[in-house]
Amino acid sequence: MMGIAQLVLFLIAPPVTDEIMEQVKGEAFKALITNERPKAERLAGIAAAYYRGRAGYDRAYAGALNTLAVSQARNHKHADADRTFQELCRMFQGKWGAGQIATPAPVINYIFFLTNQSRFREAEQWLTAHLTNTALCYPDEPDHTAKVLAIFAQLYRVAGRPEDARVCGRRAVELYGDKAAYETGVAEASIELVPVYCARGELALAEKALEAVGRSAMFRYRVEELQAECLLARGRPRAALLALEASRQRLEGEKPSDVFAAVLHEHAGTAAFQLGDAVAGKKFLLGAIAACEREYGRDSQAVLRLCEKLVRLCPAERDHHAERIAAVRDKLKVNEPKGLKAVGIKLP
Repeated sequence: MMGIAQLVLFLIAPPVTDEIMEQVKGEAFKALITNERPKAERLAGIAAAYYRGRAGYDRAYAGALNTLAVSQARNHKHADADRTFQELCRMFQGKWGAGQIATPAPVINYIFFLTNQSRFREAEQWLTAHLTNTALCYPDEPDHTAKVLAIFAQLYRVAGRPEDARVCGRRAVELYGDKAAYETGVAEASIELVPVYCARGELALAEKALEAVGRSAMFRYRVEELQAECLLARGRPRAALLALEASRQRLEGEKPSDVFAAVLHEHAGTAAFQLGDAVAGKKFLLGAIAACEREYGRDSQAVLRLCEKLVRLCPAERDHHAERIAAVRDKLKVNEPKGLKAVGIKLP
């Protein structure tokens, strides 16, 4: 029997229809795109609750859950995001993997999530299945395979396996070729190659990859930060700071994500150390570490890499961070990816 409060709400509230809920789901996705993360999570949760368990609404439910999972991850609710992604993966279980359909978008988003959480072994397993499925779905369309290899390049770069990242990124660019239609794909792979080339001292290749990024309208916003990385690799900290300032001015009035904040702080810190200002350098690198802790968690590969960099550039910090570095290394050891050869991936 309906209580008084429920009866009042029933009488005064407009009925919820499929059309209204489709609008809610669309607004949730729009909020995610515009970085209104709490709003995206709230609206996606409402839509998911509406579709859950309703016959014939599997596709709408999956779409709402996908937006919910990504927004949970961006709101740093990593355990919630993991549970939501796992529910999505169970929904698609048995429906892809042998070339029946293209790899579902939620599965690909889960791969990015696992990579960001430094769960590299799991990400590598899912990504290998994605590569196999893509090759079966699109045997005569190498650009689809190239897109997967660009994700492999990101996984291996983040995991600290630069040689595997280099192999995957270069093969992706080769598969795309020089067609203008693939400029975005080439840029996506080149974004991963720039830092790898810089770390190896292959600066001409890094700058060529940077040019490829700049040709894509979608990824042009990454040019200044990558340019700064190239300039720092050449020992030109003042020019790097000018590039970072251009990026900051372009984003003025916007609240940058923790990912972007970490990149800007790291490059500014490196530049400060190159200019001999250890106090500013330490301050900026600690800011980068804090941003990575919020985005990826305290025991992530990103945090480990930055702590190691701080100790390398400022040896006085060694005793303060040594215990933490050792502990994070031990935790990450079980999540290390196997690598291209061990997994047995044969590049096309």
